[in-house]
Amino acid sequence: MSEQERMWESCDGMMVIDEQRRVLAMNPALERLTGRRSEDVVGQRTCGALFECRDVRGCALALHPEACPGIRAMQRGEPIQGAEYSIRDWTGRRPTIVSASYTPLQAEPGGSVRTLVVMRDVTREKQRQRQLVRLSITDPLTGLPNRTVFFNACRRELKRATRYDRPVAVAMADLDHFKVYNDTCGHLAGDALLKRVAQVLQAGHRGTELVARYGGDEFAFVLPETDLAAALVVAERLRHAVAAVPTVTISVGIAVFPSDGRSSEALVAQADRRLYEGKQRGGNRVTGLLQRQERRRQRRVILEAPVFMRAATEDPYVLHEGIVKNLSLWGAYCLVPRWRALEPGDSLVLSLAVPPAAYGQFPFSRVAGLGRVVRVEELADSADAAPARIGVAVALDEDLMMHAAPPSRL
Repeated sequence: MSEQERMWESCDGMMVIDEQRRVLAMNPALERLTGRRSEDVVGQRTCGALFECRDVRGCALALHPEACPGIRAMQRGEPIQGAEYSIRDWTGRRPTIVSASYTPLQAEPGGSVRTLVVMRDVTREKQRQRQLVRLSITDPLTGLPNRTVFFNACRRELKRATRYDRPVAVAMADLDHFKVYNDTCGHLAGDALLKRVAQVLQAGHRGTELVARYGGDEFAFVLPETDLAAALVVAERLRHAVAAVPTVTISVGIAVFPSDGRSSEALVAQADRRLYEGKQRGGNRVTGLLQRQERRRQRRVILEAPVFMRAATEDPYVLHEGIVKNLSLWGAYCLVPRWRALEPGDSLVLSLAVPPAAYGQFPFSRVAGLGRVVRVEELADSADAAPARIGVAVALDEDLMMHAAPPSRL
């Protein structure tokens, strides 16, 4: 048997078509693939009618001859490799994905052109690829998108929101007392509860939103075109839906672009802080910026006092001196030098000072501890604000606040 004969008898489906896409020859492998005998096809059927070929978008090639790779190979006089489309077998039920190559054939100069089509069944290969992709982006327990999908969606929506000046909300939800439930009822019962909550969250969110399993018993949401007021409505609806499931409630924290941060990481961090603030207040609640408005109604003291601060991650001996403009039980508004880029959610160590015993000495503090940035304001040049200063609103963490604390504790 010659090389050409062995090739023709190979396991790949092969056929020859003319300029009208009529089938002029087909090998046994193609007969097996299509379930059609060559004597019923050759010279009588076009390949488009025989296979009902559709491209990757589902468009029927029989309706668009110019899109047929075989015709384009004849017209260009050049081979076309790796074209993928779906065909159907003779029953019309089973779609088959094929990868095909097209080689123009010309017996003699000026003669009619033919095309040799070699088709390889890649259906199982594509199914395996889709399965691997699905596994890489799906949480195996709940079937929800995983953290990778969440962050990709979040970054995509932030780019769109930045371009069109639109809000985006991020919500973090966590099951209340889940560890106790897990320890009491067992991990299998805990897994079943997580799957049930995931079903409720998936059914309760709007179609434009994304809900993902962030990790453990924590879920994350991306809410496009959603400001704080709308995000609170969505979160409350989801909280009530979960509360209808026996033995479980959730707490939800919300952060909104751009007021709470301009990156997905900053928004997640802020939403997480508010989530755990809600859990510390008893759980089964939604915590967003509106809850902080209760703090703003606290009586404030207007003063001009020195304040020392640094980022929580900075060297303890690196301190930046500013001025406290007003102080309440829950927070302070300060004018500070622009020593770094600050965003809402950043943690600060600060000390509201009493007069020092000597010039240059770090004072003992009336109020010292950790706070987090709520708002950062650009200040215009004025008598009250040097060009190099910014206004920073800081919420004080009540659990970590210290009174009359020596500097060594900072």
